[in-house]
Amino acid sequence: MKPDWYQITKMIIPVFWMDLLMRGARSKIKQVVGMDYLYYKKVRKRSYLCRKHHEKYKNFIIEQKKKDERFIWKLMDEFYKECQELEETSKRIYDTDVKNKSLEELKELLEQFDEKAQCVTPALFIPFVIERVVEDTLKKELERIKDKEKINEYYVTLTAPTKETRLGKAQKEILRLAIELENKKQLFKKDIKDIKNELETFHYDIFKKIQDYVEKYKWSEIRYSYGEELTVETVLQRLKNILEKDPKEQLAKIENHQKLIEEKTKEIIHELNLDEDLQDIIEIAKENVFMRTHKLEAYNIGSFCIKPLLKELARRNKTSYEGLLLLTKDEMFDNVDKYSKIRERGKEFAIALEDGNITLYTGEDIKKIDVAQEEIKTDKIQGYGACKGIVKGPVKKIGNKFEIHKINKGDVLVAEFTTPDFVPAMEKSVAIVTDIGGITSHTAIVSRELGIPCVIGTKIATKVLKDGDIVEVDANKGIVRKIE
Repeated sequence: MKPDWYQITKMIIPVFWMDLLMRGARSKIKQVVGMDYLYYKKVRKRSYLCRKHHEKYKNFIIEQKKKDERFIWKLMDEFYKECQELEETSKRIYDTDVKNKSLEELKELLEQFDEKAQCVTPALFIPFVIERVVEDTLKKELERIKDKEKINEYYVTLTAPTKETRLGKAQKEILRLAIELENKKQLFKKDIKDIKNELETFHYDIFKKIQDYVEKYKWSEIRYSYGEELTVETVLQRLKNILEKDPKEQLAKIENHQKLIEEKTKEIIHELNLDEDLQDIIEIAKENVFMRTHKLEAYNIGSFCIKPLLKELARRNKTSYEGLLLLTKDEMFDNVDKYSKIRERGKEFAIALEDGNITLYTGEDIKKIDVAQEEIKTDKIQGYGACKGIVKGPVKKIGNKFEIHKINKGDVLVAEFTTPDFVPAMEKSVAIVTDIGGITSHTAIVSRELGIPCVIGTKIATKVLKDGDIVEVDANKGIVRKIE
C-alpha cells in the first residue's frame, strides 16, 4: 500500500515516547482489536495517519460491531483496564528509592513501565478510528435535516461527553477556590510571591486547600515527560487570572453547559426519532471523546511518576534529562554513542511505522518521509464548531506555552493546537480557534469544559490571521471571519 498521509496533531513528543508508542502500536493493538496497526508517522512535530489504512480499519471495526454489537464497548473496557494498570505501576515506581537501585534494577523498573505504557497504545490510536465510524454514521443520518446549518451544531452536541474528566474536575475545583478568594481580590493584584506569603501567614486554611489541590493535580502539566510539576505559584497565577473575571459566573457556565448538553442530546434524539442503534452510536461517540482525555491523563500521570527514574538514569548516563528523552529505552542501557545520537536528534528527528516496520530518521533522511503541506486558501476560514457561541474579539496567536502571557481578557486565542499548558490562556480568552483538531482533541474537550466558543480544524487560521485582527468567531457554523 502506498500511504496517503493526512495530519492529525502537532505536538512535541520525545524519541523515548515515540519509540514506545510505535512499538505498542505494532505489537499491542492487534491483540486487543484483532487487526494489525501498520501505518503512522511523526515528522518533526507533525503526526500523520494513513487515510487508506484508516478507512480499512474503520470498515473492520464496523464489521466486528455487526457481529457483536458490544464490540466497541468491550474495547473501551479494555482501554480503561490498561489505563488503570499503567497508573498503578507508575505510582509503584514513583514510590521506589531509585537512587539506591542498581542499573539492572533501574532497567527492570523502566521495562515494567514500558510494558504497561505500550498496553495503553490501543487507547491512543483506536479512538481516531472509532471517531471515523461515528462521523460516517451520524453525519449520514444528520444529512436528512432540512436546516443544513444545524448539522454541525447537532453533531457537536451528540458527540460531546457528559462524563467529567479529571482535568474537568480540576477546573471546577480551582474555580471554587477562586470563589473563596473573591473577598481578597485586592491581594491578588500583588506579585505572586507576596500573595503566597500573605495567604500562608494570615489565611492558612485556604492556603492549605491550594496545597492540597497542587498535590492532587501535580501531574497535570506534564505530557509525554515534558513539562513541570504543578506548583503553588502556578496555581496562584491561575487564580489571579480567574479573579479578573467572575468565578461564580464561570462555574455556573460550565455546570449549565453540561446540563444543556444532556438536555439537547435528548431533544435531538427525540426530534429525529433515532433508533436504538443510532443512540448506541451516540453513546459510543461521547465515551470515545471522554476516553481520549482519560488516556492522556493516564500517560500524564505515568510521565510524572517516572520522572525521578529518568532523572536518575540521566545522571548515570552523564547527560541531561532532556537529552535522555532523545534516546530509546534500549539505548539508555546499551553501549552506544549516546551523545552523538542526542546531538543529532536534538536538531530534528522523524519516526515512521510503515507496513509494520519502525524507522527513526535524522538529518537529510527526514526529507524522505516529509509531507508536502496543503496549499493555503485565504478567502475563508472554515473549521468545525467544538463549543457553540458567536463572539467577536481581537486575535492573539500563541505558538507555545511561553507565549500564553500575551492573552488578555476578551482575546480570541488562535493556535495550531493546544495542550494542557494553554489552559490558563484559554480561561482568559473569549474564543479559541485552531488549525488542527477533531471532536476528540484537547482543544475541543477543554473548550466544552470551559464553555468557551471554539472552532477547530481550520488548517489555516494561524497562517491567515495576525495579532490584532478583529474577528467574529461563529462556532455554531464553524466559521471565522475578519471584520476589521
